[in-house]
Amino acid sequence: MSEACVQAAGALFDLALKLEREATHRAMDELKRRRLGYLEPLDREAA
Repeated sequence: MSEACVQAAGALFDLALKLEREATHRAMDELKRRRLGYLEPLDREAA
């Protein structure tokens, strides 16, 4: 492969990693929100 192709492949790989990382963080944040949403009513009942 030419140097330009190698650089382009590297850039695409880096972009894919970045997008995957961002999607993972969004999913984790959503899970935390849902979990807290489910726990809040239980905490109110216990109070």
